[in-house]
Amino acid sequence: MDRVCIFIDGSNLYFQLKELEAKVKIDYHRLSLALTGEERKLVRTYYYACPPPDPQVDSYDDQHKFFSYLKNTPYLELRFGHLEMRGDAQVEKGVDVRIAIDMVSLAYAGAYDAAVLISNDADLAPAMDKIKDLGKHVEYAYFSRKTVQLVESCDLAVQVNQEILQKCRV
Repeated sequence: MDRVCIFIDGSNLYFQLKELEAKVKIDYHRLSLALTGEERKLVRTYYYACPPPDPQVDSYDDQHKFFSYLKNTPYLELRFGHLEMRGDAQVEKGVDVRIAIDMVSLAYAGAYDAAVLISNDADLAPAMDKIKDLGKHVEYAYFSRKTVQLVESCDLAVQVNQEILQKCRV
């Protein structure tokens, strides 16, 4: 039985769902199981995010409630990057690198047979190529739109459609 690890770029997922105008609350364990399938075993889901640094920010309380929810999700590990100011905007730092390092280092360690990436960030394509070089399978899960570089680097691209979303609703 193949072992699967899921890697979720949290803010990327948020914006993909927003594009779909999907005001759906997701059970991330159910999403992971749906992407794993019945013939494989879910090892762990890694969810990457950046907490707002300032408790005065409007979304601070909501974000911390959401992170508490994630921390209580079975087989899910929450990993943080950080936010930096660039002009008037905050940008995520460290998330893509952390995803790439975790995907490759866990592949080297033999922790999984297949990785499933939920992100549209083309910067992750080289990590996907390296994982395939190690003899592992790499799947790319996307929602409304897909990234060409990730499709070209993965073994299998899977669209998360309404049927899968229905299985994952809270």
